[in-house]
Amino acid sequence: MRRFLQAPLRSHLNKLRYYPRNLTGQRCSSRLYKPLNPETSQIRLLNVPQGPSSGFELVTASLDDKPRYAALSYLLGNPEHYGQITIEGNTVKIPDNLASAFLCMLSDEPFRSQSDCQYLWADAICINQNDHEERSQQVQLMRRIFQLAHSTLAWAGPKDYSLAFDTIKTIGKIIDQNATNKGIVSTTPFDVEWLRGYPELCLDRGSNLPNNHLIDPWSAVADFLQHQYWKRAWVFQEVVLADQLAFISPRKSNLEWSTRGIQHGISSITRGDTKRPDFLSDTAWDLLSSRLSWGKLSWLLLAQARTKIPDPDGFKGWVISTFAVNLEATDHRDHIYGLLGVSGIPMSPNYSPENRASHVYTKYIAGWLKAARTQKTMHVRTPLAFLSLVGVGKFGVSDLPSWVPNYPEKKDVAVPWYYKASDMKILAQGAPSSLPADLDAYPFVVEET
Repeated sequence: MRRFLQAPLRSHLNKLRYYPRNLTGQRCSSRLYKPLNPETSQIRLLNVPQGPSSGFELVTASLDDKPRYAALSYLLGNPEHYGQITIEGNTVKIPDNLASAFLCMLSDEPFRSQSDCQYLWADAICINQNDHEERSQQVQLMRRIFQLAHSTLAWAGPKDYSLAFDTIKTIGKIIDQNATNKGIVSTTPFDVEWLRGYPELCLDRGSNLPNNHLIDPWSAVADFLQHQYWKRAWVFQEVVLADQLAFISPRKSNLEWSTRGIQHGISSITRGDTKRPDFLSDTAWDLLSSRLSWGKLSWLLLAQARTKIPDPDGFKGWVISTFAVNLEATDHRDHIYGLLGVSGIPMSPNYSPENRASHVYTKYIAGWLKAARTQKTMHVRTPLAFLSLVGVGKFGVSDLPSWVPNYPEKKDVAVPWYYKASDMKILAQGAPSSLPADLDAYPFVVEET
């Protein structure tokens, strides 16, 4: 972003205001959106002005040409409020959290000097949200959009996470200094003795005080890891796909998420009988030794690892799709569609009102069972493993069939590979499968009536 953010843009910052709104209203004027050509994988990019007298501009680019841009990963924010920005002379309503991200980026001198992308991609602006056909087409490009982005800028909101970022950086530094292997992901077990030389991480600096995320390092990290950002289906996919991910903060403290050995190292503490050392505070130990604190990162790392294992029969994607059970989505169809870029399962998004969630989940399981018939390696211990995720939910209200995974309601469950309704032997992952190849011996079918 160096080229377009060096000039002062205070006039544009003043144009980003907050107003109450109904999100069902039109976010952007249809005059901004010229049709995209799906044959050439066209997308829109937001060209940020280089001077205070110019407005933002939407430009069209083909992913086939590998344009240089940064993708934004963020939460929608408060659905009752919006910000507004000027694009090509049009006043455009945008999600309030996206507006706050723009405010941060446009006012952060160090951030501007470190970035060299001229264009941004943000779904709320670059996709015509009122065009169901375009939304469906663009969702199919999400994998390429985030993999081809020069960088992915993650925005967790206007809350100050600078202390959390600094603490995570320090943990990463400690692991790097003590790791015996120097690969992309360190597998060296974390030794709490390494923290002895960092007294600021050993003492309780006010974990029970208000705004403890501003004064206590471990409370700050815990607060950041429990953020709603990590729970959203679209965000999960964006983080998994991103080649270069960086969190940006309103306090000019950024966090490059380039090392993934932090969670691997710390999670090793929870697998043993290690006791809290005397020099370490209860707050620090509780976070370090709790799987729940690092749980969302565990799912991310597992998904990233899954995408890299061999997939000779094309069933791996269906396994990855089940990560949706621990994620959230406003549109229940997005538990499936929101992970297509990661799972790669052969489903085409359809956001038309007629395509209800029940239809999407029925097609999803029909595809699952079809793929399971030709499975050569044991990615799941039974083709009916998804049955561990079915049900109408806690309150018995669901428009989904009773035999499809209820991702909207089934939250925080274990890995769903323990359903066993037959005498099928449990095999190690990747072992040869004894599943029957012919339909007569494999009588699982889905028919929608």
